[in-house]
Amino acid sequence: MKKKIILCSLAIVFLALALFFGVVRFSADNIENRRSDYKNLVLEDMTVAGETHVISGYLNNVKVNGTVLSVFASTAEGERILPTSIVQKNDDLYYNFGCYVHAVVITGANEARVEINPTSLNINVMLTFFIFVLPLVLAWAIYNAIEDKIAFKKDVTAIKRYRYLLSDLVVRDIKTKYRRSALGVLWSVLNPLLMMLVLTAVFSKIIRVEVEGGFALFYLTGYIIFNFISESSNFSLTSMINAGGLIKKVYIPKYIFPLEKTIFSLVNMLFSLIAFVLVFGIFLATGKVALHATMLLFFIPMIYIFIFAFGLNLILSTLNVFFRDVGHLWSVFVTVWMYATPIIYPINIVPEWLQSIIRFNPLYHYVTYFRNVMIYGIVPSFTDNLICFGFSLIFLLVGVTVFRKNQDKFVLHI
Repeated sequence: MKKKIILCSLAIVFLALALFFGVVRFSADNIENRRSDYKNLVLEDMTVAGETHVISGYLNNVKVNGTVLSVFASTAEGERILPTSIVQKNDDLYYNFGCYVHAVVITGANEARVEINPTSLNINVMLTFFIFVLPLVLAWAIYNAIEDKIAFKKDVTAIKRYRYLLSDLVVRDIKTKYRRSALGVLWSVLNPLLMMLVLTAVFSKIIRVEVEGGFALFYLTGYIIFNFISESSNFSLTSMINAGGLIKKVYIPKYIFPLEKTIFSLVNMLFSLIAFVLVFGIFLATGKVALHATMLLFFIPMIYIFIFAFGLNLILSTLNVFFRDVGHLWSVFVTVWMYATPIIYPINIVPEWLQSIIRFNPLYHYVTYFRNVMIYGIVPSFTDNLICFGFSLIFLLVGVTVFRKNQDKFVLHI
């Protein structure tokens, strides 16, 4: 009874926080609209470049859904007022003025729908998902940690105790993978380069897929992230089964084995970065790309994707112990997952309804984050970091909880 009360209390607290940050955060502009002289005024026929609409009064938000070049307001004296800030929610832009204006001028509109101070909430679907799901997952994980805090603390401290075993296992896997290979670790660099050459010839010359920064770099950034997930998950699937003989003889924290496979794949991903550096250097020398300070942030998406992969691998390694069919199904799923991730195509070439579905794909956000910092020089926003961190945290917490609840049964099924 006590445990149920704790769990219910945590769920209520986190849901209250979710409601506060969710509704208040996304409706802040609508709360300000109460001060405005106009409510949900729609300006139609925005088909001519350069439209002026005369409205006198206090104006907070101009919501534009369409293609525009610039938006500004003016006072009765003709003084030009630029938006104080621009906020994007879903596919809509909100130009915030927060002052008394005489006219609104929208330049370069192309069949845009313009609303003055919309009163309806515009809630970002992806962020709303995290705001309500993440607190529940956190409550569940905290409850399980409290329920068995001694075992949880033991698992955490075991990483330090078994760090030498972990490093030895990683080195062993690297040596095994490249045993009797003339080029050895260089294949981690050559594989992405060869795949890039083939797909660049197909998609940029034959199918003619045009992307900013060139298809070669576009593909490499997607390949590096996706290949890490694919490789680590495939290795982790059988990690517990392959370690069965060792687990039955001596005590070793069982999560060491999927963790080792994830670290091993991380090492391969770091080697694959050399391929990106080589191609980027060629493009830089020819003037096709430029260096960006954001490239120094390359490790952030790698941290996110590592946490996400470890949580996913814990789930897969657990399921595969009890259901061996998971390995066969996963190979099919990975293929579908690859085509559902914008690796060889930009997301803007697919229909809008499909774009909304793709945005629920965690890899889309990790790949986009990596491309933004490595190619386009875009500093990821707080929202980008929240989504990437949210996916990573959810999968890690679920993976750790599922693995811990079932690890004592592994010996009976290996």
